[in-house]
Amino acid sequence: MPTETLMMKVSNIDWMGDIPNTWQVKRLKYVMDNYDYLRQPIDASQRTQDGDILYDYYGASGVIDKIDDYICEGEKILIGEDGANLKMRTLPLIYIASGKYWVNNHAHILYPKNDNNLHFFAHQI
Repeated sequence: MPTETLMMKVSNIDWMGDIPNTWQVKRLKYVMDNYDYLRQPIDASQRTQDGDILYDYYGASGVIDKIDDYICEGEKILIGEDGANLKMRTLPLIYIASGKYWVNNHAHILYPKNDNNLHFFAHQI
């Protein structure tokens, strides 16, 4: 069975090299919506856990606590922006949050425009 040859083109990005002819190179802001305006840090001593339902509280390295309120809902890509994990890389820097949850100011919140594949973008980033 013959194999189809994939046509390539120059990406004009040194570290990327050639890319498939059908791909486009775009800045992240043109393919993702940024929801950083939702981020709200809450000091550990002020996080209440009195409610019947507790939600994940995300920071730069994933879930770091539980809280009885939420500010985000649905699947979103979270990207840790600081902390020891940026150097050590012992935990993922990018993860997908789902359900109802709270995000502090140490993780960026992104969602693909035009209902593109969230998991694909998380993997590519």
